[in-house]
Amino acid sequence: MSASSSRPLAGLAAAALVLGLVGAPLVASANPISTPSPTVSAAEAPLPAPATKSPSAPDSSDPTTPAATPSPSDTESPSGTPSPSGESTVDESSSPSLEESTTGRVAQDAIEVPGPSESDAPTPEVTGRAVAGASIALTKSVTPARVSQVGQVVTYHFVATNNGSVALSDVRITDELAGLTGNTCPTPGPTTGATLAPGQAVNCTARLTVTQAILDFGDIYNFATVFGSYPVPEAPDDYVGANASARVIVEQSPSIALTASVSPTGRADQGDRLRYDATATNTGNVTLTQARITSSLNALDLDCEPSARATLAPGASISCAGSYRVSSADARRGRVSNLLTARAERPFGDTSSSGDDVTDDVRLRVAVTKVADDSDPGLADTGGPALPIGLAGLVGVATGLALIRRARRV
Repeated sequence: MSASSSRPLAGLAAAALVLGLVGAPLVASANPISTPSPTVSAAEAPLPAPATKSPSAPDSSDPTTPAATPSPSDTESPSGTPSPSGESTVDESSSPSLEESTTGRVAQDAIEVPGPSESDAPTPEVTGRAVAGASIALTKSVTPARVSQVGQVVTYHFVATNNGSVALSDVRITDELAGLTGNTCPTPGPTTGATLAPGQAVNCTARLTVTQAILDFGDIYNFATVFGSYPVPEAPDDYVGANASARVIVEQSPSIALTASVSPTGRADQGDRLRYDATATNTGNVTLTQARITSSLNALDLDCEPSARATLAPGASISCAGSYRVSSADARRGRVSNLLTARAERPFGDTSSSGDDVTDDVRLRVAVTKVADDSDPGLADTGGPALPIGLAGLVGVATGLALIRRARRV
């Protein structure tokens, strides 16, 4: 073949080589597209969705990931100027990869695969009692409403009612009042936990025997409580409760009675001894404290049994005895008067004041033979009409003096 004929063939070969180099990347980038599309560069072609997220393949669907911006070097030269060897030149070393085009925080967020957040966790249904429709009511009554004696029996009545819209289980009634006995409830009852459908109720009774401590304390006022459980979806059971109170009036009657005597009971003389005996008895229904007996005679020393300021239960007594010698003052007055007083504190009384004390008193009088008062500088008391006799003597003396004067004149 001549040199002139081989030049056209060399030109055709060079053109084919250029077309082959340029067409290869176009075919590779078009493979994921199912329908023909215009010729685009590798940077403009859509990326297939990866099976899993990896640092080398960010999720382009993530709105936080910016789209890769093609660089001028990613596309063909505008002029498509062939290299001296006859090939089109693309500077791949200056073209950034997809990872390099999404550097920084945005790129890091794009490749992370976060786990489920707290807000994504399943939320149980509302467990509040109002939403659940659970409710319970309790009533408490008592008979009799008033007590005043030891041994009286008080009966309490309890009624717990499921007044909600859901069933309740383990329903229990409790009352912390000390001394309650004889709790009776349908089976099952508060001791085992009853199950109540909406509208159902459980009835119970308990008894209290009145003791002296109860009477001393005063009115009985206390609470009873009831609790019941109900299920809550995807959570531990919740519960509802109620309470009710009842009052028993305690009629307290604090009182004390004093009896006293003295001997001898007839007329006494100065120097005689008088013996006094006194007994104070708790005649009320409550316990009295600081019980004692006092005397208006300072010289009377009372010896008491039990000792003074004793505690007296209802019906109990304190007894005192002592002796007293009749004085000259008593003889001048002609009598001995003694006021005996029984005194005690009522329950929860004010020990610093005698205004609320329980008291009773007895006055005893003994006649005494009267004697003259040695301290009187006047005439002695002879027991007769001294004034008339003295006047008669004065009149007689005056008459005698007058007769003597007349005889001298004669």
